[in-house]
Amino acid sequence: MDKLVEIVAFLWKRIYFPDGLIVLIIFAEILYYGAAKAVGRHVVLSLNSLGCTSALEICRVIYLSGFIFIPLFAWLIWTWIRGMPRCNKKELGIFFAPNANADTQEEMNRLFIHLKQEIKLRELGVNFNIKRLKPNLTIDSPEEATSILRRANAVVAVWGAVEHQTTEQGKTTGFSSLSVTFVHRSTTIDPRRHVAMALAFAGRQFQVRERTQIADQHIVAKDISIIVRNTLGVALLIDNRFSEASKVLGSLYVDLKSLFPSKTPGAVKRFCLQVQYDFAFALSAAISEEYNGWLLKSNLYQIPESTLKQWLERVNQAISLDPQNSAHNISKAIYYFLLGNIPAAIQAEKKADKLAPSAVAIANLGLAFLYNFNGNYQLSRRQYRLGLAKKTSNDELAISQCITFIAQTIKQFPEKKQLYLALGVLEHHRGSIAKARKAFQSLIDDPPEDPKLQPFVEEARSYLGKKEFQV
Repeated sequence: MDKLVEIVAFLWKRIYFPDGLIVLIIFAEILYYGAAKAVGRHVVLSLNSLGCTSALEICRVIYLSGFIFIPLFAWLIWTWIRGMPRCNKKELGIFFAPNANADTQEEMNRLFIHLKQEIKLRELGVNFNIKRLKPNLTIDSPEEATSILRRANAVVAVWGAVEHQTTEQGKTTGFSSLSVTFVHRSTTIDPRRHVAMALAFAGRQFQVRERTQIADQHIVAKDISIIVRNTLGVALLIDNRFSEASKVLGSLYVDLKSLFPSKTPGAVKRFCLQVQYDFAFALSAAISEEYNGWLLKSNLYQIPESTLKQWLERVNQAISLDPQNSAHNISKAIYYFLLGNIPAAIQAEKKADKLAPSAVAIANLGLAFLYNFNGNYQLSRRQYRLGLAKKTSNDELAISQCITFIAQTIKQFPEKKQLYLALGVLEHHRGSIAKARKAFQSLIDDPPEDPKLQPFVEEARSYLGKKEFQV
């Protein structure tokens, strides 16, 4: 019996490795031999009683075949046990893969339990699936980590060398080096993003002291959790999964705000600010994603008022977190316009223009549209000229969205005939001469009655007089 216990204990420790497979096969064969010996005679007698004349020969064939199939079956089980763990596509997969030897394995097992609890507690609207990488699968390089993450459909891997150290404060166990690898869609990442992510490691504790083991395990788990959640948030931002990113980064932002006072110096403060800005961007981008869904389905003016007010509330939160980002104010202007508050939309667009880099055209184009809508020809013309002279006015996606917005607004407000000029100007800018001609001609054929709006008609005539419009 003691021998059996020893074999089972060995299998428990070494089942992931080749020597474990050998012991598993031997153990399975012994169990098979014992089972066959116990029931074999009874099987032969049962077959004989049923009139089978070849009972003994049949049982011998089955018995000998078992010694072939049992090892095969054991190998299949062994292969399944040590196979790559998989994550569901609806989960955010995290692998904890410390390179721990037998002496440090138990400490890492306890740390994993704390880390799992720490991360799962922050599961607000997203599903985290944190797994311990199996002992036969090790990570020694970023390339290996990337390969494993892609095969397992996971996002983040935490890995590194673990060892005991003896210091003046006593014996410690933990990471002598800690690395975090994440996967994302194929794109070039700004080097500044890597620097910002490295700030997450500043001031963190990755060692557990023997004298304060329980407290330190909790601290290390919390610190690794902060790094992992930040990495997840950034990965989701890069993959344009803004709604999930806002949930991950929002929870992290709240935790960091409670952990670190506003006067925290140095790298830790810069890290907290980066999380704050990333959270703001995720909030605003998630709303824009919802808005674009309505825009592309030509349902812009079917958006419920309650939804617009909710978007406005969330984008105001983004502005409070990152007041220098012009993109938030551009979104704010759109939602105000759709709510019918034109003066507020103009103010938001002016703020966006003030904050935007000099090469960014979208705020000028937004102001030009709003002034056009209000019937102010001079201001509208000036903003279109400013915007279309800028480098980013050649962004096809941005121009296309502006054109779609104007086209739906014309249908919603047919009395705003001057908007055909805005439509024609943008179509002309992107080289769609036929569409531009049609827009200008629509304004000329059915001009507005208000004398103040005649300059819009005259400019449409001026465009049609240009060489490229001559048939």
